[in-house]
Amino acid sequence: MAFEHQGGTFTMTAFILYFLVCGVLAIEGLVLALLFGFFPALIPVLAASAAVLLLVLHRPVRGLWVWCLWRLGYLG
Repeated sequence: MAFEHQGGTFTMTAFILYFLVCGVLAIEGLVLALLFGFFPALIPVLAASAAVLLLVLHRPVRGLWVWCLWRLGYLG
């Protein structure tokens, strides 16, 4: 398999995803804790929500980042 340079798209996409998912989980956790208290399944609910958010947001965030790089003139 030939080595190919990945570039910065993966790193910045992971950075943006991390902050988006953490922000959404903080809001979701706060709302659930205020509505229902700290119930025993709070952590599994937030873990499942994080997995869904990662799956749903990965491609749009990566596309947005590549578009930003193109718009700024860093890509061909």
